[in-house]
Amino acid sequence: MKTSLLGLVLMCSFALTGAASPTDDVIAAERARGRALVAGDAPALAALLADDLVYVHSSGKRETKSDVLAGFTSRKVAYERFDLSLLEARLVTPEVAVLTGTIDQRKLSGGKWNDLKLLFHAVWRRDSGVWRQVSLQTVQPPAPKP
Repeated sequence: MKTSLLGLVLMCSFALTGAASPTDDVIAAERARGRALVAGDAPALAALLADDLVYVHSSGKRETKSDVLAGFTSRKVAYERFDLSLLEARLVTPEVAVLTGTIDQRKLSGGKWNDLKLLFHAVWRRDSGVWRQVSLQTVQPPAPKP
């Protein structure tokens, strides 16, 4: 576990110095979050979530960072797939960014696996040079019109 956390710190450090822009850094952090979810890497996930995280699921359920990590570490929640697309990031301030996009995921929740395609809206804040997610809301896209 220490190795994965060290790898995450090094990756975030590289992202902050090697990326073309702060919005690229936010996108890199979101991709790292997806990799942590699929790998089951709780320390890496914890490092990417702000202590004051608020996550509103597509079901309407509201969770804090500790709620998210408790479900994850108990393995009541797990991911087989977490694919991101249509990512758009914009800076609100030099320390706050909004990220939107789509998630195509296979997730274990409530004892069964579900394939979900979701839209998401996330707020990321740079704390001590590291981007951390402070807010996430997911929603199922509207059904296509006939």
